Amino acid sequence: MNKHKDLYFEKKLNGHKIICYSKDREQRQSSWWIALPKSMIKSTVQWYHIVTRHPGSKKLQLTMEQCYHHPNMRRYTDKFACEDCQKHKLDGKGCGLLPMRDLKEQPFEEVAVDLICPWKVQVRGKPYEFNTLTAIDTATNLVEIVRIDKKTSEHITARFTQSWMVRYPWPISAMSMIMEEFQ
Repeated sequence: MNKHKDLYFEKKLNGHKIICYSKDREQRQSSWWIALPKSMIKSTVQWYHIVTRHPGSKKLQLTMEQCYHHPNMRRYTDKFACEDCQKHKLDGKGCGLLPMRDLKEQPFEEVAVDLICPWKVQVRGKPYEFNTLTAIDTATNLVEIVRIDKKTSEHITARFTQSWMVRYPWPISAMSMIMEEFQ
């Protein structure tokens, strides 16, 4: 920050003073980024990595650069090593491309609800069979899976309310294929 002091300026947001960065002095009102101090860069990279669902370093860098500036942002995103990613992700390029999907801007605006009936699993050689209700936030892919005892609309509504509606913000819309189960 000392090298190019003229590119940094103070801005007030919601009563808080923050240090900002702009490449162009004339466009400071419309084109600026929050300047991340060295003391916050590692924790911010870690937080963004978790919240954006463990992306690669390039995607993480591009996401963070939309709002934040640090002269060594790329170095920090490239050096960041997530223990979970190291353990569970394979090296190299994946096997093909996923289809494009509509990205939702706000979490919890839309939830996809479905039944998995029956779900069969083996535990210590003994078979178990049960029915489940799944609810997935389409923006974050957060999943809730709940066991259901009866395939009635009243019971499923109660279980959805208990597992989703009381824990997360109420969605604006819900997608479901469950009606086919009751025909």
